[in-house]
Amino acid sequence: MNVFVSTLFPQLYTEFLSTSIIKRAILESKVSVVLQDMFSLVAPKQRIDSEVIGHGNGMLLGAPIIEKVYNKVEIEVGKKPFVIFFSPHGKTLNQDLLKDIYANIADRPVLLFSGRYEGFDVRAEEAYADAIISIGDYVLFGGDLPIMIFLESILRLVPGVIGKKESVEEDSFSGAFLDHPHYALPDEWNNKKVPSVLKSGDHKKIAQWRLEESVKRTIKNNWNWIFNHNLTMKEKSIVKKSIPNHYCLLLHNDVVLPGNLIGTSSVTSIDIHDIARSTTTYGIVKYFIVTRLPAQKKLVEKFLQFWQEGDKAQINASRAFALQHVVLKSELAEVIEEITAIEGKSPITIVTSSRRNVDHANMISYHDQGDIWKQEKPILFIFGTSHGIDPLLIEKFNYKLLPIEGLEEFNFLSVRSAAAIVFDRWLGFNSTKK
Repeated sequence: MNVFVSTLFPQLYTEFLSTSIIKRAILESKVSVVLQDMFSLVAPKQRIDSEVIGHGNGMLLGAPIIEKVYNKVEIEVGKKPFVIFFSPHGKTLNQDLLKDIYANIADRPVLLFSGRYEGFDVRAEEAYADAIISIGDYVLFGGDLPIMIFLESILRLVPGVIGKKESVEEDSFSGAFLDHPHYALPDEWNNKKVPSVLKSGDHKKIAQWRLEESVKRTIKNNWNWIFNHNLTMKEKSIVKKSIPNHYCLLLHNDVVLPGNLIGTSSVTSIDIHDIARSTTTYGIVKYFIVTRLPAQKKLVEKFLQFWQEGDKAQINASRAFALQHVVLKSELAEVIEEITAIEGKSPITIVTSSRRNVDHANMISYHDQGDIWKQEKPILFIFGTSHGIDPLLIEKFNYKLLPIEGLEEFNFLSVRSAAAIVFDRWLGFNSTKK
């Protein structure tokens, strides 16, 4: 692998390239790294940067200097290089992107451009970039550290750079889960012992333990990584066992009615049916419907009986199966009591609301699953009906999810639609790889 690094500060790379595994890879000719000092391509005292055109201050690395570097490398090597710019507006570097880039490099030289000032003239990126990479949502003085991070990452994929192929294949971010915890001697340190299974000699049990611990670690620290993967059913079952049980509640009591009155809303069969489908799809243990009105309770009972008994249950087995998860209660307190009896712990209550003006002491987003799951308690999602739950009651729940937002000011979703979106954002998958 032949790498050319275009930079204003080649001295930054002196120690980096002469240390540890990268040094060995260079000595063994598995990789070559050539530093291209941009200042060497301009006349003495000639500025290498150019002023940004338009309102505002700032300087850019202009297109002419990028062109000079590119042409020099192409002439020296006799091939068009694979060009990577490092910039905050690029794709965020991750293991999948690294693998894609490595697969596309083939036998082409790789030219890395380190940005400085306000970055690059966009015309240079449009003309030469095969990839534009960011290493995260923050700003550095320049692109030299990102280049070093990129080199450390991609050189691990070059055969022979890492001694054991298995070490690369088992890296964190190489699959759906982070690497498992590792232990070394001594067996006991600060009253903490190495798990006995690791000393058992049973390779099958050790592999299972490592997989389960990998899942737990990823769930708690980086759920978004799992979220973006296409898991097998076996992997999904392990994930499900590793997170707390989830429940949901559709509240008809203590909701805001037309005229801003607080009261009890009517039950609708479509909410019962559609939310039951969603809860079953996303592994919600039970779906509670709460209404204190006797007439409304009779309607729910009649609906459930109709679809779960006789011919209707046989004709539409999937509907009957989904409705098995539905439980009717009169009061919220009864739901809390039943979940506590099942789990041995009271649930964490997470309320949802489309109202932007209803504050809560503990607002959470759809990126906070790990922090909630670390508490190792069951989760109860609470959905309101009519015009939403009484704001005074909302404050009594443990957490409130941020309202679902789209591109428009309008956010009057039906509760069944909102429930499906909440479940998908919290427990669903959005695979980017097959």
